[in-house]
Amino acid sequence: MRKPTFFIIGAPKCGTTSFANWLGAHSNVFLTENPKEPKFFDTDVSPNVMTLPQYESLFRDAKDTHIAIGEASTTYLRSIVAVPGILKYAEQPKFIVCLRNPVEMAPSVHGQLCHTLYEEIEDFTEAWAAQSERAEGLRIPKHCIGEEERLQFGRVCSLGAQLERLYQVVAREQVHCVFVEDMKQDPRRCYQETLQFLGLPDDGRAEFPVANARKQPRAKWMSVLLKVLGRLKVRVGLGGRHFGLLRSAHQMNRVPAAKVELDASMRQELVEYFREDINLLSKITERDLSHWLK
Repeated sequence: MRKPTFFIIGAPKCGTTSFANWLGAHSNVFLTENPKEPKFFDTDVSPNVMTLPQYESLFRDAKDTHIAIGEASTTYLRSIVAVPGILKYAEQPKFIVCLRNPVEMAPSVHGQLCHTLYEEIEDFTEAWAAQSERAEGLRIPKHCIGEEERLQFGRVCSLGAQLERLYQVVAREQVHCVFVEDMKQDPRRCYQETLQFLGLPDDGRAEFPVANARKQPRAKWMSVLLKVLGRLKVRVGLGGRHFGLLRSAHQMNRVPAAKVELDASMRQELVEYFREDINLLSKITERDLSHWLK
């Protein structure tokens, strides 16, 4: 059984789905699909019910032609135990981190949680203000019980602190950072740089479609049913085509959602909250991020 050689570890709503799709289409890359995000190593963030044999079975179809074998679980970056667990499991793994302005990321993460029913407060400003209460176990949606950390938008989006922790246990040459704004402005260059990082030949890809744009459920009751079925299938050890069927059902129940526009005062509050973390991220990546603070 071949083990993964690289991990896309974060962060949520930072273009990871698009990036994983681009890489997964390369003939020399194998990425897990069902489920797309195994979340096996983040036991402090996600309630993990997958066994090691179940996890390793996700890579059973990897062939000798696959130079790079990986998975993409966006919770690994903020998890305390995921990366250390990966380092014990895999030999010299490589890590890909997608980064985004947290001022834009926070409301996007909130919108995704509303769509997946982990969040019941639909107004972002109210949800942001509720973080203190929720840290004490109050106002937790039933589908989020056991995963309350998802609702701490400030910590989830503090990418500077998370990247700093990553570099405390992983050598820099094993980490490749990709900024969302670069993916938008020059996806071809971002893609080529990542291929070089993974030791892969250029396949000439010229099209870079965007995936996982903001969505909302067509029917909320259907989302509830699919979430319950998804958790049940994982618990009883079903995978493969079963996850594929659920994913298809989820796709059919999704419709585009309007972009969240922050008012000036809320945006400024986020800028001040994340100012120190943005400066830290700028220092770590040696990149000028001052425009994020304007």
